[in-house]
Amino acid sequence: MFCSNCGKEIEEGAVFCKHCGAKAGEVQNQRKPASAGAAAQETSEAPVHQIENGKKSINKEGGRTRKKTGIIAAGIILLAAAAAAGFFAVQRANAAKAFSDKVTAFKNYCEDYQMGDLEADYKTLLEEAEHVVKEKERSAYSDTEGELEQFKEKLQEYTTKLEGYSGKREEYALIKDYPMTDEQKGRYTALLAELEKGFEENSLLSIEQSINNFDAFFKDWESEFRQMIENRKAEAEQAIASDILLEAERQMINAQLDNAGSFWDKGNYNEAMAEYESSASLLDGIKKSADYEIRVEQAEVSSFPEIKLYVTAYDIQSNHSVPVLESSLALKEMVQGSYSDVQVNKVSKLDQKENLNVCLVADVSGSMWEQMPLVQRSMTNFLDCLQYSVGDKAALITFDNLVKVNRDFTGDKNVLTGEINNMYVGNATALYDALYVAVCKASEAEGAKCVIAFTDGYDNVSMTSKDRVIEAARLYGVPVYLIGIGSWTDETSLQSICSSTGGDYWNVSDGSEMQAIYNSIYQKNKEMYLVEYTTSIQDINVPQNLYLSYNDGDAYMRCETEFEPSKLKASEEEYTDLVQDNGMANADVEDEVLRIRGIYNEIVQKRTNGQYMESAVKDGVTMYTENGEVQCIIAKKGVDGVPYARYYYFENGSLIFAYLEAGDSHRLYFNNGRLFRWRYASDAVNFSEADNHDNEDSEEFREWENLALDDIYNYGGVCRV
Repeated sequence: MFCSNCGKEIEEGAVFCKHCGAKAGEVQNQRKPASAGAAAQETSEAPVHQIENGKKSINKEGGRTRKKTGIIAAGIILLAAAAAAGFFAVQRANAAKAFSDKVTAFKNYCEDYQMGDLEADYKTLLEEAEHVVKEKERSAYSDTEGELEQFKEKLQEYTTKLEGYSGKREEYALIKDYPMTDEQKGRYTALLAELEKGFEENSLLSIEQSINNFDAFFKDWESEFRQMIENRKAEAEQAIASDILLEAERQMINAQLDNAGSFWDKGNYNEAMAEYESSASLLDGIKKSADYEIRVEQAEVSSFPEIKLYVTAYDIQSNHSVPVLESSLALKEMVQGSYSDVQVNKVSKLDQKENLNVCLVADVSGSMWEQMPLVQRSMTNFLDCLQYSVGDKAALITFDNLVKVNRDFTGDKNVLTGEINNMYVGNATALYDALYVAVCKASEAEGAKCVIAFTDGYDNVSMTSKDRVIEAARLYGVPVYLIGIGSWTDETSLQSICSSTGGDYWNVSDGSEMQAIYNSIYQKNKEMYLVEYTTSIQDINVPQNLYLSYNDGDAYMRCETEFEPSKLKASEEEYTDLVQDNGMANADVEDEVLRIRGIYNEIVQKRTNGQYMESAVKDGVTMYTENGEVQCIIAKKGVDGVPYARYYYFENGSLIFAYLEAGDSHRLYFNNGRLFRWRYASDAVNFSEADNHDNEDSEEFREWENLALDDIYNYGGVCRV
């Protein structure tokens, strides 16, 4: 098959000639005939023979015939040439239009793309193609079309690469949250801006350069970041190995290190750093906590599993209270060996909102008789401070050689005032017994609680020890505040009790200074915060192990506390044996008096018969003993300035009967160291007219009791109880 334009051979079925670009058109399957001129020449040279009557002759018109034939042939040739020229012109025009259409299509195709780095190549190629269109350079059609197709492929490949890099923006954007130095942040910001500019301009070269720069930056950052991580890890591990951490903090940091390692191995740097930062933040807070103190003073579980904690928070340097905000307080509870978060239901300050129970303990031993009016005035004035409207209550306990609960917790100021004004001095000093009873009584009260006591001497008759008082106060969460009056107090023991129970100790010269101390103690306790939560542990016998932390941006505080809810309240059996009872029952008094009289008569008879060993205690005082045990002590009238002759009778070393006589007469009956009957006659001669005072709660009754007990203590070395 041959091209009708250029005559060159082309493939069967081709529409355009690959040599000239013309439309194939009509084709011939064999070569063209000889030219018209040659044909004419051949015709003119052939003789014309005619046979006429069987004879051959030569046509006479032969010359003219040949001439006409040549003219016709020439015309035909010219017409054929003109037709061929027209045909080929159409073919060239069609080829030019087809090429122009392809250039237009190329432009339209490229309009959907931003060229970016290909912009210059695109413009150059388009200018060349448009030049070929304009100049109709048929020979350049094929090559230019190939270049256009190649550019389209290149543009598609370019665009695909651009799209492939689009995810880098999100990837690098995540890095902004990584910890960086100021210099690194500046470099990061600049690189990110370069990358964004590359995407805006669709510049693959700029984008790839930015990516290379970013990768180098990230590699350097990762190296520094890894070192930072190692430093954080080493710091945390060092803290774990030290003793600065509380158990809950040790658990938290160990968990954070484990989580961070897992995240790091998975390439989750943000999560890994967050865990390390959490541990670092915790350690930083722990270091700051040296300037502050938060402490759980006591717990209230009367509505278990709802639990109330009474918390104090202080700036150690200034000793000022630190406000506790609910939003800044965190609470963790140990459950099966692990600490977990607990929701805080409420945080409120006690002042003007929550009640406080104050157990007042007063020393009424004999040495307090001069101080008593001042003490009573200070105590009654203190009652004015209580916030009765929010449920504040007070109780009064007095002690000498015995402990008396004068008034249980009440919010009736008048009742309390009356009890204080009716206090009277007695005998010895059973301070520890009184403190133990006060702590136990306070533990029974609902709400915040404290014990405030004063004394002017040493404990000398208590059955309870100082250590037992401390143990109970710590178990029940009751702080003990003590005021020593004068210089004859056991300051070492008193300070030990206070410091071990969360209280404070003061020493004053006299009772007039006590009111200010009472007020300061009260205000300190009113500065406590009530923290309420619901425990997830439903068994009241299971200990509560809590971790409290507080962080408001300025103050960081933390503490641990442990208590067993079922043991926060004392039972009466724990202290009733230390409390003075109401005396012998009236029904038993007469029987006991008769029994004592029998013993008295026996002692008198033996003394009269000289059956006891007699010894002089001092001038005017004689002691009678049997087998080393005192049976009787007699002091003559006037000894030690006492205007009575005094006779004391004993059973098993304990005073059971005393007889004091001058112009009047006093007979005193004792049981277990307590006076239960005072029989008084104004005329010693007419004793049958004496009056009986049984178990009387009066100052005069106690004065006679104290006189007898003091005497036997001084003369016989016998304990007053």
